[in-house]
Amino acid sequence: MYLSNIVIQNVGTVGSLYIELPFNNNGNPKPIFFVGENGSGKSILLSHMADSFIEFAKQSFRDIVNSTGNNPNPFFKVTGSINQKTGKQYGLAYLRFKNTDNIPYEYLDKSGNLPLQDAIYITNNFLQGNQLQWNDNNPIKWVTQNSEAITTLFNNNTFCYFPPSRYESPHWLNTGSIKDETLNLTKRFSGILGRDIVVRNALDYNKKWILDVFLDSRADIEEYIENGQIQYRSLSNMDTIRLLRQSKLNIEKILSAIFLRPVILNINLRGDSLSRINILDANSKEIIAPSLDHLSTGQNALLNIFCTIIRYADMVDLNKSIRLEDIRGVVVIDEIDLHLHTILQKEILPKLILMFPKVQFIISTHSPFLLLGMKDALGEDGFTIYEMPKGTQIGVERFSEFNKSFSYYMNTIKFEEELKNEIGKSNKPLVITEGKTDAKMLKVAWEKLYPNEERFFDVIPSGFQLDEEQRTGSAKTVKSTLEYIGNITTRKIIGLFDNDAEGNGQFKGLTNSFETYNVTKEVRKHLNKDVFGLLLPVPESRKIFVTNNDINCRYLVIEHYFSNEVLSRYNMQGNRILGTEVFKIAGNKNSFANIVEELDSSEFENFKLLFENLKMLFSIKIVESEQTIA
Repeated sequence: MYLSNIVIQNVGTVGSLYIELPFNNNGNPKPIFFVGENGSGKSILLSHMADSFIEFAKQSFRDIVNSTGNNPNPFFKVTGSINQKTGKQYGLAYLRFKNTDNIPYEYLDKSGNLPLQDAIYITNNFLQGNQLQWNDNNPIKWVTQNSEAITTLFNNNTFCYFPPSRYESPHWLNTGSIKDETLNLTKRFSGILGRDIVVRNALDYNKKWILDVFLDSRADIEEYIENGQIQYRSLSNMDTIRLLRQSKLNIEKILSAIFLRPVILNINLRGDSLSRINILDANSKEIIAPSLDHLSTGQNALLNIFCTIIRYADMVDLNKSIRLEDIRGVVVIDEIDLHLHTILQKEILPKLILMFPKVQFIISTHSPFLLLGMKDALGEDGFTIYEMPKGTQIGVERFSEFNKSFSYYMNTIKFEEELKNEIGKSNKPLVITEGKTDAKMLKVAWEKLYPNEERFFDVIPSGFQLDEEQRTGSAKTVKSTLEYIGNITTRKIIGLFDNDAEGNGQFKGLTNSFETYNVTKEVRKHLNKDVFGLLLPVPESRKIFVTNNDINCRYLVIEHYFSNEVLSRYNMQGNRILGTEVFKIAGNKNSFANIVEELDSSEFENFKLLFENLKMLFSIKIVESEQTIA
């Protein structure tokens, strides 16, 4: 079961929000990220998702909430006017889930005065309310009632919520000084779920489970005598052992991603350590963590999130810990970047998410690095970002925290020194592209078209990482770099923008240090330097991709320079725009940039137009440009 629709009206800081969550063509859910400033409603939105899990589960399981004599069915999330937007007559939160049986599962939390017909209208006629006892004036919290189906859903799916208050005990803490209020259920009973939906402190349970997995992967042997010689044989079914060993390998796969090198689990002899499990380098067999308690706070956070997902699936079906790609469910994580170093955010977390393709991850974050890492791992179409409080779908480069982070870094002495050093390496004209794949394709195109002629320009991707291979630039970083670079160099430089809506928006937004913007012009020159902003020139075969008088209806990116046949062959053609021949680029740009090296030179003909423009611009003298402007 996956979340398919979200409707919020007048709840907290959210005025009106409607989101239809995206899925891939194979039916797998896309990872979802909610971003926005503090107080924009991210946590409120995610808490409704957690509340829905609990309300569904309460139908079938007795261990979901702490019942008392006075309140046998308490709410996880308080309902009523406390959640209502100030000055509004009502508040409404509606979630719609879908399952393979095509039966909708609904959650509703209403406060204030709201007639049923208005609620149905607000939810785009999704709200069915067949079982719902409606009262216009009273608070209502309701979910679809179907105990048998809910039991099946929770037995076949993992539903959990990691709140921002989650924590793990460090290795220096005397855990005996803290009261453990959680209940460890190792046996399964009817009406008992046996796992927390709201996950706060999972370290102890995950350590016990990892030890169980380790022991299950070991064969039990016995000694016997044959022909006067001592022999050994397994008492275990080796086929079963091989399968169970995969569970251990999956845990090691997660740990290897976290440590950025291959690692293996190893068992300490009892009495040798406070913990039975240590972690070894897979190659040198050197101990890199004496116990699971010796991981950093960030490493522990990631291990426990993803081990909890496996452990919950494993509790119902042992095969799920063997085949991670079969684990299904919805995992909600609030402020996932808590305690995570930028490397954990950008390089590691996306890899861990990709290990669970059938899990719907719904995550809030302040981290531009995580989103840049997701873009590298999945491409722009592989995940979705919504900016709160309006739930507007945005790209990575439009994330406000990204722009702030880059602006702060641009003002550091370190960045200035690195940029000066980069620019000072050569006297050739320099082209700065939005991304590293653009730069790579320009280099390949020149080699294909002019194999015997030295390239007259250097090309680098935009971005503030020193290592070009790690750069994750965008139209925004091209703009910021051009605006900054005119103050520190006399080198001729062109910033190349995609001729799409985002590229045009950033090109238009260049400061008044550049020529005045004109919607019909593809070039803007710095008033005092040989520094240019250039929109990707439009080949004759792609004229319909760029609307002359409307920058919001432009879709041309450098991959469009290749033929439709090539783009289709390598799954780079995305959805068509409103039934026209215009289409966006989909697929993995990194992989495609490697593939183009194998293409015939005839596929690079459209690049000649761009190279001609570069030659023309780099031949312009400052005096000539100033006379033209005057």
